Order: sequence, then C-alpha cells, then structure tokens
Amino acid sequence: MKLYALAASLAFTFAVVVFAADEPTVISSANLKWVDFPARPGTQLAVLFGDPSQPGLFIVRLKMPAGYKIAPHTHPAAENVTIISGAGFLGFGKTVDEKAAREMKTGDFLSIPADSPHYVWTRDETIIQINSMGPFTSTEVNAEAPSPKNP
Repeated sequence: MKLYALAASLAFTFAVVVFAADEPTVISSANLKWVDFPARPGTQLAVLFGDPSQPGLFIVRLKMPAGYKIAPHTHPAAENVTIISGAGFLGFGKTVDEKAAREMKTGDFLSIPADSPHYVWTRDETIIQINSMGPFTSTEVNAEAPSPKNP
C-alpha cells in the first residue's frame, strides 16, 4: 500500500496564535480568525492555541462545508476531537465503509489513537475542534482508491 504525505504536511502558512501555558487566554468565537486551509481545499482553519507545525500542544478548529469528504488518512499523534457544530460521520480503516461509520453530532467527543486510519464526511456544515501534539502531519492511505469529490 502506498503512503504519501497530504500536501507535504500540514504546514501552516498563516499567522499562528501562540500563548504561554501559564497565561490565561480567552478567545470569543466572534473573534476567531478563519483562514482557507490549503491542505484540505474547501475548508477553513482557526488556530486557538499553539502552533501545529511545531512540537507541543495545539488546538485548532476546522470548518468543513456540508457534504465534505476526507479520504482515509493517519496522523503521527493522537487526535482528540470535539464536534462544535454540525453533523457528519467517522469511520476507521484503510477503505471507506459507510455502513461501519459512526454518526457524529454537535457536542460529541472522539479520541483517535496515533497512526489509526480514519475517514470523515459531513452531512451539514461542520466545525470540529482538534487537540493534539505537533508537529502535526496527515498521511493519506490507500492511494489507489479514488479520491473523494468535494463541493
């Protein structure tokens, strides 16, 4: 099976918000700085804490449109995800199996171990919050399978 890095890695080409761990921080949802996320065309990303391209804890939010699909992929670090708004589906494995996927709804939490192949698609516009350790990369698996088409 061929493995390759998605967009060479999740290198972030925009200003990253970095706060000291001992400094109280409050970010209003109205003040989030959403930017287009080139590693996942059609999505937007807001960095809440840390720098995903550097070692250490980071927290980001990813906004995906309705009907968005992410092919099976892995990350080198565990990924802890909370569904902030919207709804979608998450499945595990190197190939997409829609019947085995779990529905994700607003408020749900999931923890994905490091190097665990998984895939996602949204039903509605969906915002997820990802807490993980950097440097964060994504490696698509099953490269022979057709890529999902997105809106």
